[in-house]
Amino acid sequence: MIKRSTRYIITIFTICIFYLFLLITKTYALPIGPDKYYIDGILGETVEKELTIYGKQDLDQEQKLYISAVGMEKIGEEHERTFYYPDPNDMSEPANWITINKTEGIIRPGDTIVVPWRITIPESVGECGTSLAAIMVSNKPTEDQQKTSKIDVAKEIISQIHINLPSQEGENCEEILSVFDFYVNKKSILGFKIFNYDNVPFVTKLENNGKKLVKAPKGYIEIFGIGDRESVPFNDAELDVYPESTRKFENTWLDEEYPHDGNFFNKLGYELTHLKIGRYKARLGITKNVETQIIAHDTFWIIPWRIVLFILFVFAGGYGISKIANKKKESKLKKKIKEEIKAKKK
Repeated sequence: MIKRSTRYIITIFTICIFYLFLLITKTYALPIGPDKYYIDGILGETVEKELTIYGKQDLDQEQKLYISAVGMEKIGEEHERTFYYPDPNDMSEPANWITINKTEGIIRPGDTIVVPWRITIPESVGECGTSLAAIMVSNKPTEDQQKTSKIDVAKEIISQIHINLPSQEGENCEEILSVFDFYVNKKSILGFKIFNYDNVPFVTKLENNGKKLVKAPKGYIEIFGIGDRESVPFNDAELDVYPESTRKFENTWLDEEYPHDGNFFNKLGYELTHLKIGRYKARLGITKNVETQIIAHDTFWIIPWRIVLFILFVFAGGYGISKIANKKKESKLKKKIKEEIKAKKK
């Protein structure tokens, strides 16, 4: 058995750890702006920018901040970000092109800190394309952070930097974006992807085989079939597709007027008055922020089971009523025949 005093000590210790965690979390939740830079660079040219850090009103106390340039990589179909401190002598690393004028600061609730910085692209940089770096705001001294090979931080304190390097003579830096895959994200039953009404998920994978970032390709997923044509915006979050990578996008068609929280009869009534049934074609069209429009297709089926049940119920009810009516008719006819036979015998 644990003594009562020991339980109290454990409880107090747990509460202290929890509040310490909250304090650290608040530090990492500082908003900054902008959270992304897109720079068209010229070799040997210096570009000057500013980063603004905002102190939230709910900060418990002033915070010491450390600002530094870090390397950035994108990995996987979700383009997860990895940050690191590069070798300071490696001038092929974009983070080493950045000079930050203010590397430390104290922020108080409601304050703002403006951090001027500049980037100079070395003339020795070879290939054209998009290079990546970032500016990190942390509550840990930069020297301590540099002891680790990888940096694990929240997105609120990272500002991403995308540098488009110019083409040299003979270099090809054309955008090469294509659909790697587009499909309705549901297992098929005997070759059919079947839904009751809406809530149809789509997965799109775009492949960038070029050296330049494709910034926020946008368009629509249109749905054709019985009923009104539906349209789902593609990439409203304005996500980018990074060079020589594949990025996964997820969309869902939801009818905003559909009574998702309603009862059986609410849903049945809506489905009857906004009928959708049969085979449907989904067409992806990406036309904005791309050099060549991208088109892809897939199909699915809508079988509204409430309407099917309703029709079966109507037919079963109609059949039952007709059977009862026929039995009554037969009974009356038999009775009439019996009465006629009796009358003849008399």
